[in-house]
Amino acid sequence: MRKMMADKALMTVVEAYICGKKIGPPNNTSELSSGVTSLLIESVAQNTTGSVFIPEDGKDVEVSGSPTEKAILQWGVNASCPFIPDSQVHVHWKGAAEIVLAACTTYMDTNEQLVPLDDGKVEYFKKAIEDMAAGSLRCVAIAYRPLKGETVPTDEEELSSWELPEGDLVLLAIVGLKDPCRPGVKDAVQLCVKAGVKVMGRSSPNDKLLLVQALRKRGHVVAVTGDGTNDAPALHEADIGLAMGIQGTEVAKESSDIIILDDNFASVVKLLWVNLIMDTLGALALATEPPTDHLMDRLPVGRREPLITNVMWRNLLVQALYQVSVLLVLNFKGREILHSQHDPDEHANKEKNTLIFNAFVFSQIFNEFNARKPDEMNVFKGVTKNRLFMGIVGFTVVLQVIIIMFLGKFTSTVRLSWQLWLVSFAIAFISWPLAMAGKLIPVSERPFGDYFVDMFASCMRLRNEGSSARRNDDDT
Repeated sequence: MRKMMADKALMTVVEAYICGKKIGPPNNTSELSSGVTSLLIESVAQNTTGSVFIPEDGKDVEVSGSPTEKAILQWGVNASCPFIPDSQVHVHWKGAAEIVLAACTTYMDTNEQLVPLDDGKVEYFKKAIEDMAAGSLRCVAIAYRPLKGETVPTDEEELSSWELPEGDLVLLAIVGLKDPCRPGVKDAVQLCVKAGVKVMGRSSPNDKLLLVQALRKRGHVVAVTGDGTNDAPALHEADIGLAMGIQGTEVAKESSDIIILDDNFASVVKLLWVNLIMDTLGALALATEPPTDHLMDRLPVGRREPLITNVMWRNLLVQALYQVSVLLVLNFKGREILHSQHDPDEHANKEKNTLIFNAFVFSQIFNEFNARKPDEMNVFKGVTKNRLFMGIVGFTVVLQVIIIMFLGKFTSTVRLSWQLWLVSFAIAFISWPLAMAGKLIPVSERPFGDYFVDMFASCMRLRNEGSSARRNDDDT
């Protein structure tokens, strides 16, 4: 499934300017001389962090690396150019087209001659870069500089401190890479825009950090998505940091609040809805619960008493264990349980994920009733008197039904049959009798936190005793 999603969003080279002219199609090198093609292959193959594996059984060539590296390597493979070594030392450059172009003083023409880059030719290449950028293409320039053998140090110490020459480069090619969005990204972005969420793309890590800091100073709530190590500061600074689970680095994941396991932007919409139910709407519904005479039966709460009581911990653990267990079973065995093994993979997985999403949301809604009375059996007592609570619950249910039945295009969900709706309600309904059974479990009057403090103190005491024993052994 993940490989299929990655293939749909594969970055490819769709335009190329080589030897000062546009090549069409981009992998057509028949008009180029062998010397030019050999230099291109050398640059693509040597100046990369990716790799190319050619199976011996004749299967397709496997290319690995970052999306940009894979696209350029695949372009070189498709060009099928022979490599002809010329026994010369070259320094190869590859990067943002505008920056590399500014460092070039000449370009190689079709006759393998180095032609000076005059103002007219520079404007020609800049116009080509602008046209490709206007077509939503990512522009990468490839350049090189020939070096004399005696100018390259051979000693390891000298080589480690040797600085590569950055100027007087020879421009070889400018390629435009198409970076298609994943399926569902366009619809998800449109939904966010309609909801008043401003979406920013093609931004550098510094742009993200500066924007996050500026928006937070103005009192806005900011969510940031990122996958690279450079995105870590912005992810940490934002109110909600969203890291990619597949392409994301460990640094980005550690700096984030939420990890999107499938790297699908459409998942953000569902995450925002779940957070809205659990945080904003849930807190609003419970905070408006009117006080009752039963509160007078409780003992006074001390200033140093924990905010989360033992009763709350018990109820929380019961519900968490139940929901996590059921949803994990659905996640790994859902297709067998739903008898959808023979359905198309994409639809069957979407149906399973929609059921998990729907059951989880309704479990939170049903659990809001349990949270009203954490230490009472009858959680429905006086519920009709709190009209705001009932209104919020009703609004949440209606909106969830609308999301599943009519907004699947934006949330990557599918419509559920009435049988699966019953399954969702049944999973959520079990939380009520389970909560009643859980309240029969006695809890200690001593706060749970004290037990952890004692355990930590015991570990530290054993550690100190062990250190003292080792010191005594050393002295003897």
